[in-house]
Amino acid sequence: MAKVDILQCVQAIESKLAELRRVAEQLPEVTEPASESSSYAQESIDTKMERLPSAQFVDKTRLHSVIAQAFAEMGIHGTPIGAEKVQKMIAACGVQPENNTFSQGIIEMREE
Repeated sequence: MAKVDILQCVQAIESKLAELRRVAEQLPEVTEPASESSSYAQESIDTKMERLPSAQFVDKTRLHSVIAQAFAEMGIHGTPIGAEKVQKMIAACGVQPENNTFSQGIIEMREE
């Protein structure tokens, strides 16, 4: 592994640690005495976890126009054909799934 690769890994780890620190700092302080029963303590933790900010899922129908515009800008037109049809098309070209050709290519690119 080259020095530049190691430095990139360190940078990625530092970035993830900074994000974890930011999230941890938002956690509430737990001030209950240690003598409480474990079931009560767990209930208390569960209650506090409910108050933490959480990821919210977006209604995908609202995103349809945004995605359509992005696809148009990228020159992607037509309707999706689905994974099964893509797999059949790839097999028709003579690619054997058990060879993992695509996975090997992706792994090689990641190692560069």
